Amino acid sequence: MEKFKAALQSRDYSFTKRLGESMAVSIKWLQREPRQIPTDQRHWPVREQWIAIGLFTVGAAVASMFFADAAATINSKRLPQLLVDVSNWLTDFGKSVWFLWPSALLLAACALAGMSTRLTRTQHQVLAAIAVRAQFVFIAVAVPGLVTALVKRVLGRARPLVVDWSIPHPFTYTPFTTKGDFNSMPSGHATAAVSAAIALGAIWPKARPYLWGYAVFICVSRVIGLAHHVSDVLVGALIGAACALWIRDAYAARGIIFYRDAIGRVMPKPGPSWRRIKALAPAILGQ
Repeated sequence: MEKFKAALQSRDYSFTKRLGESMAVSIKWLQREPRQIPTDQRHWPVREQWIAIGLFTVGAAVASMFFADAAATINSKRLPQLLVDVSNWLTDFGKSVWFLWPSALLLAACALAGMSTRLTRTQHQVLAAIAVRAQFVFIAVAVPGLVTALVKRVLGRARPLVVDWSIPHPFTYTPFTTKGDFNSMPSGHATAAVSAAIALGAIWPKARPYLWGYAVFICVSRVIGLAHHVSDVLVGALIGAACALWIRDAYAARGIIFYRDAIGRVMPKPGPSWRRIKALAPAILGQ
């Protein structure tokens, strides 16, 4: 009996140790020093374009508060109820949980699978490549979501028609509140949809048109469903884009998942082939 307990304790310790080591590998990239960008690449056109887009978005959001928010709310009330109902149903696919849970579970599965002693060095590298991409998506969606949640509570902007169902009040604010009716700016759905579109599009460039179509639809649905003002959606989209791009650049600066080409653009590194990914399951299960 004592021998059995000792063996069990030894096995538990071994399991815990291997799991800890596997998880540590997934965040080891944080210890890498960022690579220096050559002087002629520090002000590359794509970055300047995103700065211009950011400034334009802020200006558009301010202008929207004065000239578009109230009108958009009134016009949304006049839309066919079927369109509103469909938008309210589909808009739930803009929640961050649709990206956070799958990426977190995939990362955890990779950490557990990485403890297997049956895998070859190449298979461990394939597993690591999957894990770091899941980690990137999780961080790129979670960080802007946290920023948006904080800004919501600081600003305390009222949602459309919360004060009076017949008259929009785009300038009603109750700062530092936790009430959902006063968490309108920025839009959390817009933040999640845009950050996810950028994160996934950074890894799979060919999917970008579909991802941006999804993000635009989610943003529009928030206005149609009278959940947000137009300016809320613009600010939410800006936070999602800015944070996701900053995180992508942090990975690229360390040569992980992404790299910079000759003119400074961030490009995705080739991922593991589908053939190698399919070969992992039998190897992990020992079949």
